[in-house]
Amino acid sequence: MAGLGFHFPHALNIGTAGPLNGALSSGGIGFAFGAASGALIGVFQWLLLRQFVPRSASWIAAWAVAGGVIHAIGDAAPASIGILPVALASGVALASLLWTAVGRRGVRFEVWEPVVAGAYVVGLLLGLAAQGMAGLPPAAGQLLVVTVIGLTVGPATGGLLMRPAHEPSGL
Repeated sequence: MAGLGFHFPHALNIGTAGPLNGALSSGGIGFAFGAASGALIGVFQWLLLRQFVPRSASWIAAWAVAGGVIHAIGDAAPASIGILPVALASGVALASLLWTAVGRRGVRFEVWEPVVAGAYVVGLLLGLAAQGMAGLPPAAGQLLVVTVIGLTVGPATGGLLMRPAHEPSGL
């Protein structure tokens, strides 16, 4: 879903934003495409989590900004940097920006940040590995990567948000 037809950060080469590179910087194009796909992801997640995330506009806006930042990081990073630093920076950005929408929900930042960032990094690396093993064409490979990320980040954010606030776990 994220960037299909144009690009997906990390799914192709790091530092490439697709066919419009001449008009804007790679990071700028990445931010624009990422913000649009992030907003869409935010809407779909909010539909599932709306009883746990009452401030829906905040959740959708946080996903839009996070999607833009993630794409900008992946598209603007030089290819020589490698995937792990890009994945870590993107995961931390995602977790931090989503935290702005849920911070008052009762989940502590020191729990939220490593769980959500770690889920993104694991999802991205597993998705890229699966894409490489499958030898899929770019669009199908992009869909596979974003699906695997969704299968890791979705349960991480949902699990933390749906945990009853009165649970004695200290989360």
